[in-house]
Amino acid sequence: AFSYRVDGLMNGRKHYYRYYLKQNGSYTYGDVLEFQTDVVPVTLSVDNITQTTATFIGEAIFTEKGAIEIGLVYSATISSPMVDNSEKIVLTGIMDAEGVYTCKIEGLLNGTEYYYRYYVEQNGSYTYGAVKELKTDVVPIIVSVDNVTQTAVKFSGKVELTENNQIEVGILYSKECCLTVEANGVIKQNIIPDIDGNILFEIADLQFNTNYYYCYYICQQGKYIYGPSNNIKTLNVEVILNVDTITYTDVTFNGSVKIDESNQIKIGILYSKEQTITIDGCNVYKGEITPDASGGFVFVANDLQFATTYNYCYYISQNGAYVYGDMFSFTTSDIINDLSKDG
Repeated sequence: AFSYRVDGLMNGRKHYYRYYLKQNGSYTYGDVLEFQTDVVPVTLSVDNITQTTATFIGEAIFTEKGAIEIGLVYSATISSPMVDNSEKIVLTGIMDAEGVYTCKIEGLLNGTEYYYRYYVEQNGSYTYGAVKELKTDVVPIIVSVDNVTQTAVKFSGKVELTENNQIEVGILYSKECCLTVEANGVIKQNIIPDIDGNILFEIADLQFNTNYYYCYYICQQGKYIYGPSNNIKTLNVEVILNVDTITYTDVTFNGSVKIDESNQIKIGILYSKEQTITIDGCNVYKGEITPDASGGFVFVANDLQFATTYNYCYYISQNGAYVYGDMFSFTTSDIINDLSKDG
């Protein structure tokens, strides 16, 4: 009787064997028989998922721990992850004496579907478990418009971030409807929520009476997720301009205007004998208006020619751009008629 142990066999594989007899250099063989080594039983399941992490738990039962490596492969882009094309984590080293393990993967993209499975490696050969899927939590964010002025918009909202140091949220806005970080004319503003996730921020230096598109973004590892696009329109600057009195050399204007940010928006009057009036036009006179606390103003244009028709309009200036009101006209008095009336 005899007993013989063969080591280093591949797990879960069928093996063939038979005995042989050798006499004087000649061999005879017995019948071919077969056996199959045990498969290493591995369990792998997801215990917890956050916006950027996934925690796995499981168990592997095997006797020759030094000869076999068990691990986890995962990918967001490859539906059949393998060791040579996906992220890999070795589980063998973190198992306890009974083969039980807990593994937490960090740095995952939020709101993203991942494919994963376990592998068993022995002597450079790999076998894989069934592919499973998980999806990380989406960052919940609410952004709403609180107040709109002529040059600014105030937003409020709430965002729930579980890993603040990994995920950035903010607002994109532009006069164009295409809202991506790479698009021309798009301005990006980061949002920093308070400790409870509340959002309160303002976009300033906007142009009055202008339509803007905006959306929130979520950025992680240089990759962006965009919220739905919405639009707002800043308030117009309402100007009332009247001619009060006219003499043969002067005209007095009065009116009112409401300006939210006087340091950004300026108004004034243009007047000329020419038919076309612009800020840089020939023979066009410019007078800047300084309204009082209630928005009222009075402006006197003097040194005019008597018995002459002038065209006039108001202008609104912001950041070097000009908007013009409707053009009207007045005629100065005739000095001869005025003298004759005085006798």
